[in-house]
Amino acid sequence: MIPRTGPRESSLHFASFLEKQERTDLNWFGRGYVALAVATESGTYKRELSTGLGGDREANMIQFAVEGLVLLRDVIRGDAKL
Repeated sequence: MIPRTGPRESSLHFASFLEKQERTDLNWFGRGYVALAVATESGTYKRELSTGLGGDREANMIQFAVEGLVLLRDVIRGDAKL
């Protein structure tokens, strides 16, 4: 058995840990940043996006969804570059 040094995954303490880590990650990448990828047999298509919308969470989520769908469409059409 591997000894555990951190909180259990199903605990409230672990959920709190993840939430704090997410805040730290936001400071690292900045709000409005997302990395997107579509994996296929021929490779993984990747795009990064910085919306420039700052802390507008709803607008960022909409832009992330749009860009994710555009990437998927481009892969399906054969227009995406590896």
